Amino acid sequence: MFVVSNYINPFDWILTLLYMLLVLFGAWLYKHYRHRYNPIYKWFLPALAAKMIGGIVLVCIYGYYYGGGDIFAYFDGTKALLNLTPSAPGATIGFLAGNNSALEYTAFNFNTGLPQFYLYFDANTWAVSRFSYPFAAMGLGRILPATVLMNLVAFVGPWKLFRLLNERYPGMTSRIAIAILFIPSCLFWGSGLMKDGFTYSATLWLLYSAINIALYRKNILINLLLIVTNAYIIISIKPYIFIALMPAVLMLLLFSSVKAIHSRLLRYVIVPVATLLIVGGGFYLYAALSTSLGKYGNFDEALEKSAVSRDDFTQNQTYSQNYYDIGSFDPTIQGIASKAHLALLYGLFGPFPWQANNIVMYISSIEAMAFLMLFLMALYRVVFKGKFRAIATDPILISFLLFVFVFIVFVGVSTANFGSLVRYRIPALPFFLAIILIVLQKKIQPD
Repeated sequence: MFVVSNYINPFDWILTLLYMLLVLFGAWLYKHYRHRYNPIYKWFLPALAAKMIGGIVLVCIYGYYYGGGDIFAYFDGTKALLNLTPSAPGATIGFLAGNNSALEYTAFNFNTGLPQFYLYFDANTWAVSRFSYPFAAMGLGRILPATVLMNLVAFVGPWKLFRLLNERYPGMTSRIAIAILFIPSCLFWGSGLMKDGFTYSATLWLLYSAINIALYRKNILINLLLIVTNAYIIISIKPYIFIALMPAVLMLLLFSSVKAIHSRLLRYVIVPVATLLIVGGGFYLYAALSTSLGKYGNFDEALEKSAVSRDDFTQNQTYSQNYYDIGSFDPTIQGIASKAHLALLYGLFGPFPWQANNIVMYISSIEAMAFLMLFLMALYRVVFKGKFRAIATDPILISFLLFVFVFIVFVGVSTANFGSLVRYRIPALPFFLAIILIVLQKKIQPD
């Protein structure tokens, strides 16, 4: 039986406040002495504080409103690892490296605590408990301080992307800050010790590093290491996000190879060859990682999984009042393409106000309606104000658009439950809103 006081008590609040004050003071020192005269750093402390508060609110909603949930189950697994460390450090290292075999499970006992079976034996969910370990250790084994520390690290990816876009699109700092740092659902769902908290930051960080390598040739070795690290996090938890990122990264590489060629004649010759090489390299990478991608490592199985997942949601009575129906489809590219428009509609703008049935869904609906209105305004500018060419020649916006399209279509066709949808879609929202707000800007300077 779940007892919230086992996870959150007065001592936790005191410790959490102390951790937040220390983190924010350290952040203030960093800002004050390293970037005192950089105007974009006025967003640094508010954005970091908002992210930490978002994670704390998520824990409280699950604890006090929902009466438990996966976030506490993940943390129970982490606590078991912490308790196991003094008596079996070798086994702990094995678990942290990804071991989740039935034989090794016997290392846990009632003194250490037992990770829940359904989390331990699923490599994707067990990864959340593994990745939470250092934050829980530094947070004295308490979930709220661990959440604060996790968000200190998770903030780096979004902040770096914010800085890059601010340099790329001058005069748009506030718009980019809203898109990358202050979307409410991203601050809420993307700031907890859950799957979404880790994959959200890793997605933004990975694309930041890819842009730096492809377009700016900055810190190539460091950014390659960051890409590998963030790809590992994403593949360990939600492999389908990595698959959706691949077209965006490949497009950036293609643009980079073409941009380096100054002769128009050579471009006509080289572009088809470069396209084939990069696309072929993408397929090779996909095949090389097929084992790590699990069911998503086989394209046919990935399509089948999307159809099965959707059927599971629609047939589950628990979601009978909280799901959308795009109709049945064959698990083929043609079948998914036939539902792409509905997947995009619900995936980006659902739930609609008449489909919300609880406070969390109503809040999500308000945000989605704001997205819809901004999207329609941007679409008008693209169609009637001549913005299409400026967008089509901007590699960053095209890569964002590719990721949003591939990712949201997959999420939209494989998810029929609004409660899951509003969480699953958050990696795409910053990129989608960034595209919209940049389009709404009066001037865009393409490459």
